[in-house]
Amino acid sequence: MTGMATAALGLSLVAKAPTGLPLFIERVPTAEEARSVYSGAVHEPKYGCFLGAYIDLDNRLQSTFTDSTGRQHRLPDEFERIVGKKHSSYFCYVGYGTRLPKQWITALAMEDRIVHIALEPNNGLEFVRDDHYLQSLADDLKDTGAKIFLRFASEMNGPWVRWHGDTALYRAKFRLVSRVMKERAPNVAMLWVPYTTPVGGTNLYYPGDDAVDWVGVNMYSVTYYNQNKRTPGDRVNPVTKLQRIYRDYAPRKPIVIGEYGATHYSAVEGKETVGFAVRSIRSLYAALPRLYPRVKAVHYFNGNNLELAHRQNNNYTVTQNAEVLQAYREAAAAEYYLSSATPRSLPSSPMPLKNDDTVSGTVKLSTWCPWQTSGVRLRWSFASKSFSVSSRDLDWETSWDTNTVPDGPGRLTVEAFQGQRRLATKSVRVVVSNPHRAQARIESPAASSPAKPTAK
Repeated sequence: MTGMATAALGLSLVAKAPTGLPLFIERVPTAEEARSVYSGAVHEPKYGCFLGAYIDLDNRLQSTFTDSTGRQHRLPDEFERIVGKKHSSYFCYVGYGTRLPKQWITALAMEDRIVHIALEPNNGLEFVRDDHYLQSLADDLKDTGAKIFLRFASEMNGPWVRWHGDTALYRAKFRLVSRVMKERAPNVAMLWVPYTTPVGGTNLYYPGDDAVDWVGVNMYSVTYYNQNKRTPGDRVNPVTKLQRIYRDYAPRKPIVIGEYGATHYSAVEGKETVGFAVRSIRSLYAALPRLYPRVKAVHYFNGNNLELAHRQNNNYTVTQNAEVLQAYREAAAAEYYLSSATPRSLPSSPMPLKNDDTVSGTVKLSTWCPWQTSGVRLRWSFASKSFSVSSRDLDWETSWDTNTVPDGPGRLTVEAFQGQRRLATKSVRVVVSNPHRAQARIESPAASSPAKPTAK
C-alpha cells in the first residue's frame, strides 16, 4: 500500500524545495483565476481540492459496514466526527477479477461523496482482457450512479507490484480499461498514478492523454525509507515529492494525490515521530492551495500499518495521537478543501498578493516556508511597524486589521527567523483603503455635536 521508496529520493530533494516567502491573502478567486487552473476533466472541481481519505485500517473507528462481498469497511461519519470535517472522497482497494463493493459505493454516493477505487491486477496484466468481467465491472460502476475515481494499476513504476516492467503492455492494458469505461461508464474518471520514486522511466508508462482523465502520485512521509537507517527521509519536505509530476502533467491534467500519509510511529526506530508527522501534514496541506492549485484531490492514508502482518512499518493514522489529530484538523479545516463532491460555489483560498493590491478591513495573510525544521517563526510588519509574530513553528498565517493603520500605500513585509537568524524576507507594496472609515469620520462630528438652541 505504500510502495518501497528508493534511496534515490534521500536528501537530494531538500535543495529543490520552493524557496522564498510568497505572500497570499485569503479571498474567493475570480472566475478568470479559477479558469486558469481548470481543464474540465471528469469530476474536476472548478476550484479547490477534494478532501479524501482511506480509513479501513484504523482500529479506533468502531462503526463498520460489511458489503455484499463480505469485506468490512469503516464508516466515514465516525472518522469525520473525530477530525471535524466532512470529506468528499474515500477509497478502497479492489483486486482485479474480484467483485465490486457496490453497496458500499452506493452508500457513499448517496452522501455526496466521490468513490475512489484502487483497482489492482495482482495476478498480472495478462489477465486484463476485454471480457465479461471488465464489461460487467464497467456496468456495475455505472449502475451505482456514483462519481467514480478509478485508479487502475497504480505505482506501476515500482518493482514491488506485479504490473511493473513491461511498459508497452501496461499502456495497452490501461488504454483497454479506459476505453471500456468511457464506452460503458461515463461516471468513471480514469486516474494514472505512479509512485513518487523511482523517477527514471516513469513517463514510459503513460498511456496517453486520451486515456487518462487525472494524473497523480502516491507518496508518504517517513523518517527512513525501506526501513533502512542508511536512507533517512526525516528532512525531506513532502512538497518536493509532487514537483516532477506537477511539472510534467499539471499544464494539461488535474493532479490527484492518490495516497499520502505521515508516520507518527516508526517501527525501524521503535519510537514515536510525532513532530515529524505534524510538520509534514501541515507543510503539505498548506502548500497545495498556495503552490499547487491544480492538485484537485488529496487522499490521506489513515491507516496503522503496524497491525499488518506483511508490512509492520509505520503508523499513519491521524486519529490515534492528539498532536497529529490537531494538525490534520487544522489543515483540513480550510475552505479550500472541499467537503462535497458537487461544490456549488468557488471556495475562499489563499490568493497571491501582488504589488499595488488594495486591502481593507480585517484580512487573513499567509506565506509558505520551504523550511521543515523546528524553530522557524514569522514576523509581519507594515510600513516598518510589526503587527504579528508567530507563536509556534510553521504558523504561517496571520490576521491584520487594516483599520489600525492610515489609508494609503505602504510596504507589507514578512520575515522568517530561526532563533536570531533571518532566513528570508519578502515585501509587497499594498494600498490600504477603508472607505467606511472615512465616511465615519465625516458623519461623526455632526452626530456627536450638541444640539443648537432654537432661535426665538
